[in-house]
Amino acid sequence: MSESPKPRWFRRVVLAIGLVATGAALPVLGAYAHVGAHMEMMGGHRMAMAHVQKMLNDVGASADQKSKIEAILKSGLEPVEKLHGDMDATRKSLHDLLTAPVVDRDALERLRASEIASLDRVSRSAIKAMADAADVLQPAQRAKLKVEMEEHHGSN
Repeated sequence: MSESPKPRWFRRVVLAIGLVATGAALPVLGAYAHVGAHMEMMGGHRMAMAHVQKMLNDVGASADQKSKIEAILKSGLEPVEKLHGDMDATRKSLHDLLTAPVVDRDALERLRASEIASLDRVSRSAIKAMADAADVLQPAQRAKLKVEMEEHHGSN
C-alpha cells in the first residue's frame, strides 16, 4: 500500500520556504531548498545533499567548506524535517475540527496560528542555515554558483 501524498499546501509551504531562502540568502543552498520540495519523491536528505555536493564541486569548494556546509545544513534544516513529520497530526486535527458536529472556529484559528508560528520558526532556521552556509563560500564561488544556478533553473 503506498503512502498518501502530502497535502498540496504543505508542498507549497516547503517550496515557498525555498523560494524565500534563495532570494534572501544566496543561491548557494537554493539547491537544497529546491530539492527539499521533492525530498520524499527523490530519496530525502541524502538526495538533497548529493545535489548540494555536486554544486559545491562545480564551484571548487574545498573539502573543509563542504564539510562545514553539510554540518550547517544538517542542523539548520532539521526543523523542516520535524515539521514534515508533524503534518499527519496537523491534518488529523484539521479534519477532526472540520467534520465535528459543531465547527469550532476558535479552535481552527488556534490551529492555524500555531501552524503559522511553527512555519515561521522553521523558515527562520532554514534562512539562517542557508546564510551561514553561504558565508562559508568565497564571494567568487558564490558568483560562480549564481551563474550555474541561473543556467540550471533559468535566469528569471
